[in-house]
Amino acid sequence: DGDPFDSEDVMFTWEDCILDENVTFWSDQTKFSINGQPVTLEAIDEYTVKWTFPEPFANYMLFNMDMLDFTVAPAHIGKQLHPRYNSDNDYISFTNSQPSDMLPAVTMGPWVPVEYQVDEFLVMRRNPYYWKVDEAGNQLPYIDEVTFEKGDSGLGRTLGTLAGSIDHTNLENPSSYVEATRRLQDEDAHFYIEWGPETLFFSLELNLSANLGVETERDEAMRGLFRDLRFRRALTHAIDREGVAQSIIRGPFLRPFPGGISPGSNFYSRESVAFYDYEPDVSRTLLADLGFEDTDGDDILNWTDGPLAGENLILLLNSNEDQAAGGQIAEALVLLTQDIGIQINHRPITSTTNADNDETGAWEARIGRSEQVWAVPNTRCNDLAPVTKQEPGWHREGSEPRELLAFEQDLIDLVNEFCTEPDSARQTDIMAEYNRIYTENVYTIGTVLGRYGLALAERFNNVPGGTPAFFYQWTWSNVNGDQVWVTPDNQLQQVLPNTIPMYGDQAGN
Repeated sequence: DGDPFDSEDVMFTWEDCILDENVTFWSDQTKFSINGQPVTLEAIDEYTVKWTFPEPFANYMLFNMDMLDFTVAPAHIGKQLHPRYNSDNDYISFTNSQPSDMLPAVTMGPWVPVEYQVDEFLVMRRNPYYWKVDEAGNQLPYIDEVTFEKGDSGLGRTLGTLAGSIDHTNLENPSSYVEATRRLQDEDAHFYIEWGPETLFFSLELNLSANLGVETERDEAMRGLFRDLRFRRALTHAIDREGVAQSIIRGPFLRPFPGGISPGSNFYSRESVAFYDYEPDVSRTLLADLGFEDTDGDDILNWTDGPLAGENLILLLNSNEDQAAGGQIAEALVLLTQDIGIQINHRPITSTTNADNDETGAWEARIGRSEQVWAVPNTRCNDLAPVTKQEPGWHREGSEPRELLAFEQDLIDLVNEFCTEPDSARQTDIMAEYNRIYTENVYTIGTVLGRYGLALAERFNNVPGGTPAFFYQWTWSNVNGDQVWVTPDNQLQQVLPNTIPMYGDQAGN
């Protein structure tokens, strides 16, 4: 908005957002710690900040200084609203001080949101204060306007791209792959598709926390069951992964996956994987060993002791409404686990509800789609094991200390070594050992594996060939979007032509 970007903005973000435990932010101090020792940050002068790390070769910390992990908040606005500097405000009012319709937003990005209709559309215009120029001295970005429409799901976005009303979609729902490739063969198709490596997979995640979200006797009993390797093995042996893959989409698009590091990762080693085959008889033996019997003859196993004695063995399973394949996998698991005497009650939920449940621990089981830590673990290594309070999502730490499973400490030790290991060959060896322990202990229960695809309008120029939809980040964080351009004859009519973002008092005074 014209106010200089300087060390004050960085330090306000660090001290008053990331380190302030009263502020809900993308990350906290645990994200910026190495082996329990904190990273420190100080301002040297107006335009210089100094990072100090407790151990050498903390290269991965560079990836913590990016969008979301360290999204810089403008100090000249935030300080007026933060309780530390404004005694008239509390933390609730600080959190709610800048609603989504307070536009234009202050940003260092190439485009500025200038108009927003809730659950309808967003219009972004070129940022007049953007800081980049091209090699000829022309101010970037080249594109004047970017618009977004609210969609019900990623599948709807893909259908809009196939129809020609949308310029870009991340192909992430395998059920749409056949239709997308067919549409691509039509002469009037306005897009092309780039397929990435095998980094798209879906896993059955069980809540392994012994205390976060535990409120009832049932919660306590189920968490104890989830934390028993015999139960996790019973579930993984019950899954016909090849059958699940073909039920989602016929053909070679998907294949079985046990969990752990993605085969599309440079750190993947096939030899390190422990794969438990589809053997429902083994599942039945393991469940019997846990004490379960069908005592009432309804083909569903019953608890035989404890506070749930006599009750059916029922698993509450969530899937994300925006991830169509996740719902399909959940429905397949309903039938597969019924065959071994487990009743699954499946409930699709919104991504917002899923995020809330993740934070509070108020969930039992869910179908999770792969995050990029499993593809490029060197960029997010702290997320691989219970190193921070937030990760992994299926074993978060709440107000009480986390009760680690025995093998989790082994994973933590490996991750701490991996994060600061400068030798790539040694890193690969560490990840092989990590993946062996992960898959042997069925930390999560992998189901099927495939590839993300990028479908992008052909009229865009300066997008590197082979750009994956999701590798280090989603597409437009892998592409220099400010340097993408369109020839005059392929440009579209603008929604708000000749509009320049005009800033008022963003602090609401």
